[in-house]
Amino acid sequence: MAEKKDDGKVRMRCGACGKRLKMPRSVEGRIFRCPSCKSAVISPLDLPDEGTSEEGPREKTPVALPQKRSEENLSPNLPLKERNEAIDKLTIFLTRENNRVGTTVIGLFRAEGMADEEKIEKLTELRRERSMGLRRKVDELLRELDQRIEVIRRHPAKDQPRTKGELKQKEEDKRDFEIFLKVMFGIEE
Repeated sequence: MAEKKDDGKVRMRCGACGKRLKMPRSVEGRIFRCPSCKSAVISPLDLPDEGTSEEGPREKTPVALPQKRSEENLSPNLPLKERNEAIDKLTIFLTRENNRVGTTVIGLFRAEGMADEEKIEKLTELRRERSMGLRRKVDELLRELDQRIEVIRRHPAKDQPRTKGELKQKEEDKRDFEIFLKVMFGIEE
């Protein structure tokens, strides 16, 4: 059983070893490691606030997924909510990159004594750097998605419904990310 207390913490037990776990509410729907037995534990989604439901708190049991203790099988920490983590990460990257480029461009145009040809050359180089940075970030995010999908596919509990659901969600996230890339940037994988 998992429950949310007034202090904003989620309390639950590891399904493998039974250890009581307490973590921030922000981990709902994520996979993490039990500090005691190192099994992967999936925290339940959408816990009600304590005392807000007429029926009382819903019981949700975390799922423990025993794994080997190797680097390649570390928890992928997948969000199981509706957000697409890759799109969110790319959006954050683009926002930072746009701020960087904007600051650089303003500096270029305020620079005294710089010829227009020199400004054009620097702006062209800036555009090329920005394009290469975007491509590197997209490649990195696609590699992350592929690695997470592969970890789930090789997982010992891959035939269990929860793990199958995670795999399906990650594959859908990758397809959605690829559609986003194609429509917004003309990038096809």
